[in-house]
Amino acid sequence: MLATQFDIKFIQLIKYVLMYDANEWQKAQKFMSRLRVELQQALSSWSANLYEEALSRALRTKKNFLKVKLIRSEETKGSMK
Repeated sequence: MLATQFDIKFIQLIKYVLMYDANEWQKAQKFMSRLRVELQQALSSWSANLYEEALSRALRTKKNFLKVKLIRSEETKGSMK
């Protein structure tokens, strides 16, 4: 599931858990704990205080992962020539 799709689903489900409605820190932590393992590892040294911060950081990190994957793919293609 893409991070943006996960965000939509997370927001839909979290509204039924009232404790997350008032506590942005808990909401951010819950969101981060449900991310894919590679994103959790990349974000493990950073603590989010707000849900929007967690979402923004997760999206940027995912975008960076995709850039690295593309670069590695291009390097592999170049070394095969």
